[in-house]
Amino acid sequence: GSEIAPNSYSPRNLGNDIERRGGLPFRELVGVAIAITESLAFLHGRGLVHRDLKPANIIFVHGRPKLADVGLVTRIATPGSEITFVGTHGYMPPEGPGAPSADLFSLGRLLYVAATGHPVQNFPKFPHPPAGIPDGTRIAEFHSLLLRACDPIVTNRYQTADEFLLDLRALQARMDELA
Repeated sequence: GSEIAPNSYSPRNLGNDIERRGGLPFRELVGVAIAITESLAFLHGRGLVHRDLKPANIIFVHGRPKLADVGLVTRIATPGSEITFVGTHGYMPPEGPGAPSADLFSLGRLLYVAATGHPVQNFPKFPHPPAGIPDGTRIAEFHSLLLRACDPIVTNRYQTADEFLLDLRALQARMDELA
């Protein structure tokens, strides 16, 4: 295995990558989005929500993004149940955490930061891709997916990670057609 100096070790996370590199290259970004959404689908499928998705809480293990900081993971809130209002400002949905759609809102904001390199508070301002770049249309489609994931009206938002995943995979397939 690799040698790690425990006193100076810091895991690679998406937040550090964004600070160092700015927004991720588009094809890499879509791959990261799919991997994180797959992890959320797994978590939600077991009746759990993360409640604090943000770039610093996505670590890379052997180059693959993984959910981290699972200390706030809890059961999906049921109607009428109380849930602690926790999370990170800018990534939390207006209704608060506790539902899969709330995690998807946070994921959309996380992906916005990863796409643009801009602070989450700048959402939904998305730089227009330069004319003539091969993925320009796909970048605009990705932005529309983020707008849906982060819609302030819960019923307009993706309700499941599987639903978001279908759209992300369809986008990736259209990108592959251009390659």
